[in-house]
Amino acid sequence: MSSFLRDVLIVADEQEKADLGEQIETIKKEITKLKSVISEFMKDKYAELEPNLKPDEMLLENSEMLVGNMRHLQNRINDQMKVRLLSSSKELQTLSQELKEYNYSLFLSNQLLEIHKAFESIESYKSNKVNQYTSAAITLVQLHQLVIENDSDIRQLNIYESIKHEYQSMYDNFISEVTALWQEKVFWSDEKESKNTVSLHINVDSDKLTDITNALHHVNRLTRCIETLSSKLLMNFIDPLVHCECTVECTDKSFSLQVVNKKKIPEYKAVFENLKLFYKFLHQHFNIHIENEFFLEKLSSPLLEEFSRILTVGCISKIIPTSTAELEIFANIVLEIQQFQDYLVEIKFITEEQKFLSKYTNNIDNLYIDKKCEKLLEVARSIMKKDLHDSFRYKPERLEELIFEENDNIIIDPKLSRHTFFLPECQISKSTEEILRLVKDILEEACHSSDKYVSRLFYTSRNIMEMYAALVPEIHRSFLETIPQQVAIFHNNCFYLAHHLLTLAYKYKSKMPNLSQDFSIIYSDQILLLREVGSEYFLNHMKYQRDIIFEILRESGLSSIGQMPELPVTTERSLRQCIRQLELLKTVWIEILPIKVYCRALGCIVNDMADDICAKLISVEDIPADVASELVTLFNMVVKRIPQIFPEPALIEQHVQKWRKLKELIIILGASLKEIEDRWADGKGPLANEFSPQHVKQLIRALFQNTERRSNLLSKIKEK
Repeated sequence: MSSFLRDVLIVADEQEKADLGEQIETIKKEITKLKSVISEFMKDKYAELEPNLKPDEMLLENSEMLVGNMRHLQNRINDQMKVRLLSSSKELQTLSQELKEYNYSLFLSNQLLEIHKAFESIESYKSNKVNQYTSAAITLVQLHQLVIENDSDIRQLNIYESIKHEYQSMYDNFISEVTALWQEKVFWSDEKESKNTVSLHINVDSDKLTDITNALHHVNRLTRCIETLSSKLLMNFIDPLVHCECTVECTDKSFSLQVVNKKKIPEYKAVFENLKLFYKFLHQHFNIHIENEFFLEKLSSPLLEEFSRILTVGCISKIIPTSTAELEIFANIVLEIQQFQDYLVEIKFITEEQKFLSKYTNNIDNLYIDKKCEKLLEVARSIMKKDLHDSFRYKPERLEELIFEENDNIIIDPKLSRHTFFLPECQISKSTEEILRLVKDILEEACHSSDKYVSRLFYTSRNIMEMYAALVPEIHRSFLETIPQQVAIFHNNCFYLAHHLLTLAYKYKSKMPNLSQDFSIIYSDQILLLREVGSEYFLNHMKYQRDIIFEILRESGLSSIGQMPELPVTTERSLRQCIRQLELLKTVWIEILPIKVYCRALGCIVNDMADDICAKLISVEDIPADVASELVTLFNMVVKRIPQIFPEPALIEQHVQKWRKLKELIIILGASLKEIEDRWADGKGPLANEFSPQHVKQLIRALFQNTERRSNLLSKIKEK
């Protein structure tokens, strides 16, 4: 019985192998035939580029049937190999190897058929009615994977380069067509030159626009279109709507904007109404779902940052309140802003996390005080630009009483004059009085403000003073460098502000809320700064006036006396010109400066003038008698007229140190040797008080001839 079964199995195995062989031979013939047909077909289609658009479904079906048969035979062979591995492994392995070779050949053929089917699908997209561009774009992506990304042996085929070229041509044509279609359906009309108008037109229904948009997305061209669209929306719509007075017109297919007045900033309500209308139009046409995202979400990415900056800086920041009354009203405005923001969330332009308007308005306390302080600085800056010469006569009416607290430990010396803390009568710019009034108003408001605003308001008042010292000299630089009236008034202004800052801290210290105790309410550094700036510019102008005098005296010819028998005609002209220059200063300064400041300023200039005249005469080696006589006459004119520039002529002795020296010089020019000797008085007389022995000897040698008497006098004048 066992022998019989063994014989039956052997016969069955032989029949099975024979059957497998026959089927493999059949498949070999079919594959060879299929390869030949596919090769000829692909050659005609892609190598020779003959137009043949008929789908070859029969080839694809035969290929799929052969693949199924191959898979079935492979399974049967594997089963046989397991059962009869030892007895028939060599034969079955041979059959398996042949089958793998033909299977690989069939795989390549099947890939070519899939590529061909994709080509034909793309070629026929125009005949579709629904999602035609999206379907074509998806197929293009698949074809890109088959032809470009697929790293198989298909690249080794001779026909691969032709297939690749055909794909690239088809891809480029599709990109050009769908991009042109987007530009055709979503387009702009610009009439800025004639009517100052720009319009956005969307000339396509929503389904078609969805199809085009998704197609652009699949071929990675949508981002570029969105970036271009967002930049134009910013430039043509968002920026003008926020910064200019505009009118808008919205229809089913277009949104138009006309700029009425570029320089007029619109009210915030008009801005938000027009912006909402604008976004409503966008949502109406671009409510498109793209995979896991909406179109407006994609549009938000390049648009949101600049849009938020324009809206907050160009509109909302300008309506931030600057007073407590406005702050209460602003709560209603915040609600309107929130409603607009909620609409942006509703249409998917922003997310809950991107509520930039809430982040801005929630910080209202800081925005309020920032805006208020900014406004105060703007007001101060505008005041500082006013003309300095628009002034008034300041007259101290009463001594301001200082309020000292018990812990100040300040003791006022009873010997001080009641006028110690008076600012002298002088001319002050009206703008400076406005600045002081502004600072006092700020401090008054700080006294009645909540604790969180006190320090900011106080430091704003300090900033105004620092700004005055820095900004006014820059604004009025040309006047301060050349016009004596302007620089004198600026000097008074600085000292006027410094004078009042001395008492401001004491006045308002006790009125400030408790929080103000955390910082020092002082202006001492501003006081020093203002005094330094005022003095610096006034001293610089005094040097400027002194240099004018020096330049006139340089042309007087005093240094060249003795080189000609007569006194140069320029001497008298120069001296008279110097006097006129000093009289001019008197005209513009005496009613502006405090009397003491005026006397000191003119005294310094006259002092330098007298010293320069003496120095020039001392350096002369020979002064003829006639020339000396003329000089005495001219200098006496100077001595007579210059004291008249002071409020009281006798004050010249107090403020011009070299005045006595000039008068002694005049005496020497007209004196005899005996008179000179008497005034020298062995180094104890008035002449010795003004001139050194060396200078006296030099003058004697220049005025008198070399005689025994001159020699005796020179010998008596000895160095101290």
